[in-house]
Amino acid sequence: MNFLYFLHLEIKRCFLSPVTRVVSLLTVCAPLAGYWFYKPVGIVGQSITRAGTYIANPVLAGSIGGVILFALLTLYELSRVRENKIDAITDSIVSPFTLNTAKIISLLTAATVTGILTTLVYLPYTIYKTAYLFDAGTYFGSFLIIFTPVLWIACLMAAAFYQITRRTDLSFIMLAAVAAPCFGAFMKYEFILKWINPTIDFFTDIFSNSRVLRIAAYNRLFWIIGLSGLLLLSFLCMRRYGKGIIGSLIVNLKKIWLAPLSATLISAAVCLYLFQPFVNHAPMEYKFHEEGNENITVTSTHTQARPNMLTGFMHGKTTINIVKAAAGAKKCLLEIDCGYTVHYITANGNKIDFKDLKNDLYVSKQVSFKLPEDEKVELIIDYSGYPQMHSASAYRFFGNEINGRYIQLCLTSFTPRLSAKHSKKRIISADIILPARITPTVMCGNSHLIKDNYDGTKTWRLSSDYIPFINLYAYDRTISSINTANMSMDFYYAHKSKPVMEKYNVNGTFKEAIEFCEKHYGVLSNLDNNKLVLLQTAGSGGGAPFKGVCTYGELAFAEDGLKDTNKGASGIEVMAHELIHQWWGLSVAIEENPSGPYPEWSAEGPTVFATYRMMKGKFGPEYAKRHYTDKWERAIQDRNRNFYHRNPQYMERLPERFSSKIKETNTSVNQYSLMPLKILKAAELLGGEEKMDQVMAKIYKTKTESDDPYLSYEEFLSACGLSKEDLKID
Repeated sequence: MNFLYFLHLEIKRCFLSPVTRVVSLLTVCAPLAGYWFYKPVGIVGQSITRAGTYIANPVLAGSIGGVILFALLTLYELSRVRENKIDAITDSIVSPFTLNTAKIISLLTAATVTGILTTLVYLPYTIYKTAYLFDAGTYFGSFLIIFTPVLWIACLMAAAFYQITRRTDLSFIMLAAVAAPCFGAFMKYEFILKWINPTIDFFTDIFSNSRVLRIAAYNRLFWIIGLSGLLLLSFLCMRRYGKGIIGSLIVNLKKIWLAPLSATLISAAVCLYLFQPFVNHAPMEYKFHEEGNENITVTSTHTQARPNMLTGFMHGKTTINIVKAAAGAKKCLLEIDCGYTVHYITANGNKIDFKDLKNDLYVSKQVSFKLPEDEKVELIIDYSGYPQMHSASAYRFFGNEINGRYIQLCLTSFTPRLSAKHSKKRIISADIILPARITPTVMCGNSHLIKDNYDGTKTWRLSSDYIPFINLYAYDRTISSINTANMSMDFYYAHKSKPVMEKYNVNGTFKEAIEFCEKHYGVLSNLDNNKLVLLQTAGSGGGAPFKGVCTYGELAFAEDGLKDTNKGASGIEVMAHELIHQWWGLSVAIEENPSGPYPEWSAEGPTVFATYRMMKGKFGPEYAKRHYTDKWERAIQDRNRNFYHRNPQYMERLPERFSSKIKETNTSVNQYSLMPLKILKAAELLGGEEKMDQVMAKIYKTKTESDDPYLSYEEFLSACGLSKEDLKID
């Protein structure tokens, strides 16, 4: 009897088995837990994007249930012959290699059918609940990349463990031991090793989840290849002729192809782990490269770029014109994204040698080379690669990306930067080819259309005004204008967000925040032509202020968050907070030093306090107390209870990933909770919050009219007529 005959019989028997049918039915039901109590995607377990609520959470919940059920089914099927003591009979009829291979393939087939069935069962409900935000790519990608393959992984792992141990109880314990770390802090940054539920911090409704799905597919590929190698290895341990594991191993080695193939697959999995392309190898703390040769001045930078929206890869060619102030200025350092490979560098038309230093810091690495003796040099750098995230973002997948609907390329992820002086009159420009539906926006810069290529793409010319980078955001956008008595705003947001922007009067919220600040502090002073740009970006982050620009993450405009009027720090508060930074942090710069004598002093303190004042006037004192002052006090109490905060001498003994997280938390508590409480205490000592508004208005007027816009903590205390002891928080 040949193998295909046994395979046909096993598949037929497997699908007719009542046990298989019950397991499949329970697996189809498992995602229901994601609607009720298991909600890992979102903020504090409560996702406020519909894709997170109705796709990610059910898929992740179903993955856990499916792994347990199909692992048990695999152990049951493989042990059934031995438990019924008929293995001697079956071994005389068919080779155990053939029989077990047929069983495993039949189980994988059952897992595939179950995965497809589950995908179809939840499709109508998901379309109904997500409505106009439904995205077929996200839905089918989640079930077919995250959910279905994990059923295969469970089958392969259970089969390998059983064939090695030949005991169901020990195999199950081994499965539990491998599964347990997936749900603890140990694997928080090990996104490849999390095999049951891959790392998913956020699912977007508006843009594309292709980066998350690419990483999930890589995770599944790693485990399937590695477990396939382990499974082949387990076949060598299959008991033969009544021998033990060692004797059977010697007999099975006669199949000379098993061991090399197993070793090849396991080695391939190790390579996938070591050379993953998504996260760089920079230290967890945010460190930047030092400046390079001061005898070299950059006069212009121009990049020709073509990002691949399908694969996420970037290809660029950058021309940098430099002038050397000293004849001996030869050594140069070029900063570029950690995921990019430099193909060649030419200087005045001649190729030169270079070396990739692989010294990852934050999101960039350096490439070193030597310049020719010429006073003026034109460098051309050709590069390509996949933009990598900082290692500290490995649990959030936050950073530069290119996907089918959205591009975010900031700092050296778009334009390589020469570590040198940059002329004040430098020209920083780029030409980029994008799909016709995508419109670019340059942070602190401009973009205009050059031509339509009549192949579904357009070429844009980009320029940057203030910094030696081009910070690019590009997607299918809509523009709305907002005007107040003293300024105008352009609000760029995704076309898909238009219904929610109109329904919840987001423009009105922006206008209200501007008018609040103008009334309490004064007219915004740091704008060019009295114009402010507001920009929606992808991701779960709240937002960020820049000179004349405010960015807002998608969650600031998520409908399920905007409609919850009882929720503190909701989308409208994020909007107000980032706008207020235009006053406190940009017009009036705040001297910030987290490791200095006043680690709590930063732009966040005055901004959080101003947001509190605005929301107190809008929603009342009880709301402000519940969602602001009580929250600040709880954060300080929690921080003070932390063992490592009370015993900092033990911090150095922790691995960097844990110590950096504790330091980050402490900094956040200092800036977002401790400092606002101190300002609130100062207001009480001054005679009320209105008195504090007057003091802040005076500070704002004084600083914006002076040559020194930086506000120190000592200056703040002096303006209040208080000492640092007066503002001590117990």
